[in-house]
Amino acid sequence: MLISAMPLPTNFYMKRIISFLLLLLAITGMASAQNKDEKAVRRMIRDLEAAQVNKDLDAFDRIYAEDLVFINHLGQRMNKMQRLEALKTAPAMTSFVFSREQFRITGNTSIVNVEASFKPQGQDMQTHAVTIVFLKRKGLWQVVNIQATVVK
Repeated sequence: MLISAMPLPTNFYMKRIISFLLLLLAITGMASAQNKDEKAVRRMIRDLEAAQVNKDLDAFDRIYAEDLVFINHLGQRMNKMQRLEALKTAPAMTSFVFSREQFRITGNTSIVNVEASFKPQGQDMQTHAVTIVFLKRKGLWQVVNIQATVVK
């Protein structure tokens, strides 16, 4: 004997379709926010490059968070004010470029790994592996931590 399945009510299918569309919309919205945040962080990386070449202390002041921890290639730990003072007396950069960029963004945190290649005026070209941590606070991305290591 064959048992025929009873047709499901139309509202059953409508609920499934609406649930699927809402899920799709949520995923698309999250991807869009992720892309927006990644673009903002990438723009900050370009701003850091320009600030290095132009010795733009105002840009560094804007990019660095008040609670910045900066650890240079010599292992010296600096806060924001100490880092800005060090930049004032640092030699001018004839070139400064980030490459080998790797971005990870989770929520309000972005971790960026880069290779910084730069030439201070009167010195040889140098390369450092750099980790930069950004936090998004009140809608604004700022650098809270930088660690640099010499690449030989």
